[in-house]
Amino acid sequence: MTDTQQFEQLYTFALYMIGSADEALALVRDVMAQHPNEPEAWLQALVAPFMLKKKTPRVDRFAELDDILRTYSTIPVDLSHPLVRGDIGRLNVLLAELQRTCLLTTLRGLTVERRVVFILRRVLGLSVDDCATVCGTTTAGIAVADVRGRQDLENYLGVRCEHLDAANSCHCAARLGNALDRGLVRWPEQVREVSLAGRTGSPAQTFGTVSDLYARLPRVRLPVV
Repeated sequence: MTDTQQFEQLYTFALYMIGSADEALALVRDVMAQHPNEPEAWLQALVAPFMLKKKTPRVDRFAELDDILRTYSTIPVDLSHPLVRGDIGRLNVLLAELQRTCLLTTLRGLTVERRVVFILRRVLGLSVDDCATVCGTTTAGIAVADVRGRQDLENYLGVRCEHLDAANSCHCAARLGNALDRGLVRWPEQVREVSLAGRTGSPAQTFGTVSDLYARLPRVRLPVV
């Protein structure tokens, strides 16, 4: 694994765990600084503090999201919106950002242990054995947390999210205005204007499972530090 790939792995884990790009970057920098000559220990060092908190109560992010997005009224967003500026490419950037932010917030509705295991197994693609080593637990414990985490996400998103079933009631295009109004979504700083050229396709895609959905989630990519 190259330095770039390793940093991407660490940053992705931190971002998916805590949802904040700035906090994720700071956390990764701290781990790398604490173990400057031990790159093989970085991921385990990053995961360890979360596993120590695995018994803490779960925050009901599911209810928070329903309160923000799935209300009876919606706020329309079209090409005349000040963030869109008549550009369909900018609208699709906002829709992709809503998808990413919504699903990361949903992921934080899992217990800490299930969230850790889901990210390691289903987003980063670690084997059960590697995941057990990184988490300092047994393969049986990983298997249980993996199954239960996926069940939690399927139970919540499976009846709501258009990205799992196009017939579900929650569509990003209809919820974008609410997300902008409540501060759930902002224009992403990492998107440069020149990168918008040709972005005319809708970001709405349907995936068969939550594992596929999260593995293909639009990420915030940063350079190696």
